[in-house]
Amino acid sequence: MAPSLLRSVGLVTSLSLMQLITQFALQIIIAKRFGASATMDAFNAALTLPSTLTTILMVSLSYVLIPALTQALSTDRRDPNAWRLATATGTWMIAIGILCSLAISSFSSSIIRFLCPGFEPATHAIASACLQVLAWQFALGVIVSWLNSLENASLGFGWPAMVAFLTSIFNLVLAYQWLESGIMGYAWSIIVTGLLQIFLLVIPLRQSLFQFWSVTHPDLPRLVGRWFPLLIGGAYVRFDPLVDRYLGSALEEGSIAHLGYAQRLIQALLALASGGLLTVIFPTLTSSDPNDPGKGLAKRLRLGFHGLVMVIVPVMLGGYIFAEWTIRDLLERGEFLPVDTLAVARLLQILLWMFAGASITDLLARGHYTVGNTWTPTVMFGLLITVIFIAKFAMTSTLGVEGLAWCTSAYFILTTIGLGYSMTRISGSFVDKDLGWNLVWSLLASAIACGFAYAIAYGVGRNGTFFAAPLGALIYAGIQYPMIRKLR
Repeated sequence: MAPSLLRSVGLVTSLSLMQLITQFALQIIIAKRFGASATMDAFNAALTLPSTLTTILMVSLSYVLIPALTQALSTDRRDPNAWRLATATGTWMIAIGILCSLAISSFSSSIIRFLCPGFEPATHAIASACLQVLAWQFALGVIVSWLNSLENASLGFGWPAMVAFLTSIFNLVLAYQWLESGIMGYAWSIIVTGLLQIFLLVIPLRQSLFQFWSVTHPDLPRLVGRWFPLLIGGAYVRFDPLVDRYLGSALEEGSIAHLGYAQRLIQALLALASGGLLTVIFPTLTSSDPNDPGKGLAKRLRLGFHGLVMVIVPVMLGGYIFAEWTIRDLLERGEFLPVDTLAVARLLQILLWMFAGASITDLLARGHYTVGNTWTPTVMFGLLITVIFIAKFAMTSTLGVEGLAWCTSAYFILTTIGLGYSMTRISGSFVDKDLGWNLVWSLLASAIACGFAYAIAYGVGRNGTFFAAPLGALIYAGIQYPMIRKLR
């Protein structure tokens, strides 16, 4: 791995780690104030729709927009043609975001009634009120994701990561102040934070955005053509959280809240992999040879796998060992009770398989997208999620919320297997013997680090993981240092 690339990965991962700590602090505040109550069920249900729509629209677009802009912007950040394509794309995305947010906010009550038919009237009312406000997170999320894509395409990773960290602190402060007024205060803190994030992201881009702003571009239809299968397939696949809320609304009170806490922790952990390593690696997957976009792809994927192994192994092992103690120390206070700790810890252990599968799937999918193959992942995702939807409807009545978590993890494991086979046929083998040694070394380093961390956490008792986690991370990093040097 090139030194400059390694530095970028280190910078983004470090900022993602600091953002992760801030998000943990936010979860502590929320858990203490609301626990796993019906209010949190309602909030999670309301937040799911705008978050899902943002992911559907912008994650799929970034997979085709970043490769389309990378070659031009990485050599000349002021390339007029690239910026006109970027701004033309942004114009239509912003318009779609605003219109959709307005529609969701206007019909929030009907939408909640359709998505969560099992809610009691009081829970329905809270969810509807939250969705009226949180609907605008979709428009804000679209703009933030688009601006991040422009920075990443020009190999600018530090500022978006810094902005995400700074605004997470801002959101923590706002939430701490506004949560006293109830859950609506937290909803408004999310919207205000989104506005600040947009303002900060625009600062380094403002001159090019204003100078080359365009509504149309001759390459826009081709870009949309490559994006369309990802949009359609992604829309279907990413309905999964909505299915969870639909089925969870009929389960006992707190089920959606428990799943929401576990999923937010997993998403925060994913930010260390996807937000750090994969964000930096994705633009570099694109070959510098326009006539052979797949040239050297196997080698670049191999580097990505080496990096992911170093992240996935300690998170999986540490997560399984310390799940209950971690949830206890982080969340168990105020309205968050010991029974909630056990429920969230169990869900977290199940969803660790989702963490591993989603991290690898993300890398493999990006490999397909860089060579213009958007249909293979889309069809595969669609077929597998259909099977998972059927399984969720069949298993929820007997396994409850844990059935939803197991099905979600199974989906990502299956996509990893399918995309791995497909990628091998495209690029050749991207697994080498060094990857095996890396895996063994990571397991050994993780076991040693977890051993020291366990001794500290057990000896300290309550809040012991606050001391054990940093120590374990330092020990793991120290043992892994020779392997990291080899990647240079």
